[in-house]
Amino acid sequence: MTLLLNIARRGGGGGARLMSMMQRSGHEASRTLASSASDLTAEERTEAIGKLTSQGPFSWEEVEGRDAICKAFDFQDFSQAFSFMTRTALLAEQMGHHPEWFNVYNHVQVTLTTHDTGGVSKKDIEMAERMDEFAKELLRTRKEEAPTGGDPVVTQH
Repeated sequence: MTLLLNIARRGGGGGARLMSMMQRSGHEASRTLASSASDLTAEERTEAIGKLTSQGPFSWEEVEGRDAICKAFDFQDFSQAFSFMTRTALLAEQMGHHPEWFNVYNHVQVTLTTHDTGGVSKKDIEMAERMDEFAKELLRTRKEEAPTGGDPVVTQH
């Protein structure tokens, strides 16, 4: 979004209109989603994190020493990892909530926490669930495209 705002500022003619539309939609999304970023009750937190951390080898994990959750995703290649990150980035902009992440080639490591609430919030749970959906869709698509000579090795940690 920042890059697009900078382009709109520098552009001629319609740049100001584009910038105004982007700022307005960003503010509206922030207002709408900010109200849904409330803290989880202890019971809601336990239940939500329990679901995320009980998916076997593909589970989210609680971060030691922080009120946060993390997960590592390994894709087939950089393109697939970047597709995952792009979908997540678009979601993050819509939610006004941005993950901490690290990427090298096909590996994406994600940590989710809400700094405003001091820990895991409803936004983190929603983002984790959506990221899992994105990864599953990408991995399923790639498996379907795989040559018939053998199954691709795809892992999600």
